[in-house]
Amino acid sequence: MQKLLKILEHSMFGFFVAIGFFTIIHTTYALSTITPFGGTVSKTTAQNIKDLEDENYKCIVPGTSMTVKSISKTEKDQDFLVPYTTRSSTNNKTEPKQYFLGLYERTKQTVSCIYQGYPPRTTTTQLNRLKLFGTSKGKVLTY
Repeated sequence: MQKLLKILEHSMFGFFVAIGFFTIIHTTYALSTITPFGGTVSKTTAQNIKDLEDENYKCIVPGTSMTVKSISKTEKDQDFLVPYTTRSSTNNKTEPKQYFLGLYERTKQTVSCIYQGYPPRTTTTQLNRLKLFGTSKGKVLTY
């Protein structure tokens, strides 16, 4: 009987350790600040940056930007900042109509833009900051 109690005691301990481990893993994933995103590169300059530059603003972008059209029909296009320190994991030059897959931070990067006319004024816009990304080698075939 004592052997059976010892086995149950160890089994229960292992069970509770496993429950605790999976709870920590699940909570960590749920609270993660990294989000995956996939689609097709539609522009090599983010749309909101392009709109401001068309209105005679000069934007100080710490890297490059791009707009990606989502694979999902329910999601809207996303504008991304590619920091100087982030390189494509596929080493392909980013061009429109390439497949895109990446991880971005949920916190957005603020980009300042200065009006080039008189009187000078500033405005800001926000971009999703890429942590890791890759693009396809060639352009996507469209039907």
